[in-house]
Amino acid sequence: MEILAPAGNKQNLIQAVSSGANAVYLGLKTFSARSSADNFSIEELKYIVAYAKTFGVKVYVTVNTLIKNDELSDFFNQIKVAYELGVDAFILQDIFLGKYLKSVLPEITLHLSTQAGVSNVYGAQMAKEYGFSRVILARETTLDDIKEISKIIETEVFVQGALCTSMSGHCYFSSFVGGNSGNRGACKQPCRKLYSYINNGETVKKGFCLSLSDLCVGEKLSILKDLGVKSIKIEGRMRSEEYVAVSVQYYKSILNRKSRPDLFKALKSVYNRGDYTEGLCFGQKNYISDKIQSHKGLKVGVVGKIIGDKLYFKDYYNYEIGDSFKIVRNGREIGSATCLSENGKPTVKFKGNILPGDEINVTKDVSVINKYLSKPLTKNITVDVIAKVGEKLTLSALGVTVESDGVLDVAKSRPVTKEDIISNLNKTDVYPFTVTANVVLEGQPFIVNSLLNGLRSKLYSEIFYRNLHKKCDIIFNFNDFCNAKSSANTNMLCVITDKDFIVPNNVTDVVVCPSNYNNVENFNNILNSN
Repeated sequence: MEILAPAGNKQNLIQAVSSGANAVYLGLKTFSARSSADNFSIEELKYIVAYAKTFGVKVYVTVNTLIKNDELSDFFNQIKVAYELGVDAFILQDIFLGKYLKSVLPEITLHLSTQAGVSNVYGAQMAKEYGFSRVILARETTLDDIKEISKIIETEVFVQGALCTSMSGHCYFSSFVGGNSGNRGACKQPCRKLYSYINNGETVKKGFCLSLSDLCVGEKLSILKDLGVKSIKIEGRMRSEEYVAVSVQYYKSILNRKSRPDLFKALKSVYNRGDYTEGLCFGQKNYISDKIQSHKGLKVGVVGKIIGDKLYFKDYYNYEIGDSFKIVRNGREIGSATCLSENGKPTVKFKGNILPGDEINVTKDVSVINKYLSKPLTKNITVDVIAKVGEKLTLSALGVTVESDGVLDVAKSRPVTKEDIISNLNKTDVYPFTVTANVVLEGQPFIVNSLLNGLRSKLYSEIFYRNLHKKCDIIFNFNDFCNAKSSANTNMLCVITDKDFIVPNNVTDVVVCPSNYNNVENFNNILNSN
């Protein structure tokens, strides 16, 4: 089972790879459903893909907004460039765009976005027919449907992170109240705001009545695995690098059947909205987080005494400078606190109308960050160096060889040493390498630093980027695509209900509106007979 992690920026990508993710998904500067994330330019994508491939991690690019006709040229060109860089798959919302891409570029791999709303076998069959190799299932999909869909096509299911109030993200709330389209990647999340419950014109109470708790499937991951789910997805391209690191490690431990309660606590401390829900397919417990909209954190104690603007824990808690806390009473946030240095000692200072006995939740735990942030991975390479007087300087590693233009001269004063060369090769710059060097020196050669620097950089670059170049000679005829029209006369529209099963003559378009959607077979028979 694949662990698919979010990569909203370079730091998060490094943490995903180092923590054990099998694949990452990320957005480009345009056409991404998370336009507020850092996202990547094409030039940055080149480095990211090479970095991931160095450690055997796949890269999926999200181009999952609704595309306008006048954007098609830029959209197709972006797909082409990213494809040539070796991106493993593209995540699309528009199934018809996918169909066209697959028809002109059969080698491309397409995943159908959760925003396409696939939640049954009919959507899965259509996705497969149109050239998609995987569907990212709508969060509303039942366990029974997940099982059946997984028999038809690869399935990807969200297991951690934020949930959208609307079905499969098909929401116009942000568009209506502020002109920021969620379907175009610019959602301002009005569902996370504070609202009033009104009964007969009177306000009953106020709360975050539309704000959903974060998803956390946790130990029930085994159920999804048994149903045939191929990939588990962690939401959070706009969250911190410690969130990425801890969430990947948490689900990796579950897949490896190693109980790690410490990781679950760490997960709650890095981001926890509403103490989690297991999601729709597992019963929707704790589904709405109506008292605290954002990160609630992990309970670590209660307020003991208060002196001035300082608070003291009733029970011992080993807080550190840099820790942040949320103070909660009856489930609602009533204050905040931060651990600062005062006279060289950690001191917790607060804001808000807090009282002894109030709950203290940690929302930023420095000890967790220090413990679970993974050290960036490196790949060991062995560089063979031949530096002989009267011959070209050559550097070789992993089947790649670079050499100087001219031959080496005898040093007039200080000849180069093996230690000089090894020290230079250990300057790996942006490349995730650790270097072992085998150096052959003959005749006391002189090597100017700029020559060795240039050859080293060229060698590492060629090794790092050598698997990135796919050739794509396709010229996308986007004008034909966006101007395509149905040959049928679409002026005749018919709506079929339970009481009217007859399609009149000359009707070209039919809308089926049954009162009971379990009665699909009857409608299929009607449509097939007409």
